[in-house]
Amino acid sequence: MSKRPERLVNTSEIEFLSILSLNIAHGRNNSLHQIFQPARQIYKNLDLIANAIIRESPDIVGLQEIDDKSFWSGNFDHLGYLAAKSGYPYFFSGNHAKKLNLTYGTALLSRYPLCNLDSIILFNYRFLPVKGFVVATIQINNCEFDIISLHLDCVSSIIRSRQVKQIIEYQKARKRSCIIMGDFNTEYSVKNSALALLSKTLNLTAFDPKDSLGGTFRFTRKRLDWILFPEQMQIEEYSHLKDVLSDHSAIRARIKFTS
Repeated sequence: MSKRPERLVNTSEIEFLSILSLNIAHGRNNSLHQIFQPARQIYKNLDLIANAIIRESPDIVGLQEIDDKSFWSGNFDHLGYLAAKSGYPYFFSGNHAKKLNLTYGTALLSRYPLCNLDSIILFNYRFLPVKGFVVATIQINNCEFDIISLHLDCVSSIIRSRQVKQIIEYQKARKRSCIIMGDFNTEYSVKNSALALLSKTLNLTAFDPKDSLGGTFRFTRKRLDWILFPEQMQIEEYSHLKDVLSDHSAIRARIKFTS
């Protein structure tokens, strides 16, 4: 579900850009599974997410595991609900998984117009959950760049590497600098890290990649959620929110344009 694509509007003289990313876990908060919660509870869980977004007031929000009409999570459009509750005028979702009355994927919320929208399903084995990413272009300070919200495979480093190579080839064809955020399901310093491969190949920077900063996934306490920035941007603030919004922590960054 998305708002009608907009023409780019240059927003000049912006010094800082704030970004938030969260795997919302199909709206279940920190419960075992969304299928065990009634629709009224899913709405309450999304209200907590909307309240955190309003409080933090990011310019761009990347979301993962966000549902459209799915039987296991209240059968309503989660992105449309969050956009309305938090007051974001521009939003776009890609429904990567569509089967058995289940529809979910990744999404973007934005204060700025989004253009050149696309939704891509990533390589995966047939028996594993479908993963993918959404991408949109924004224009700030006379510079166009892409914003990506992604979710990589949770099972295999080999699959994640293939998915990242797919993203690299795709993004090279778009020929824009990019900010990439989401649930990478890997840490930076592990052997054959798909995150490190993506960062180095596209000349992107992660905040303090070799420092744990505390985990973002509560079951393993590993840092699986990241925001990657192009070299012409400087990270001014970076944190993990303490709010319990899902089985992942929301991550937030404030970046400064240096050129």
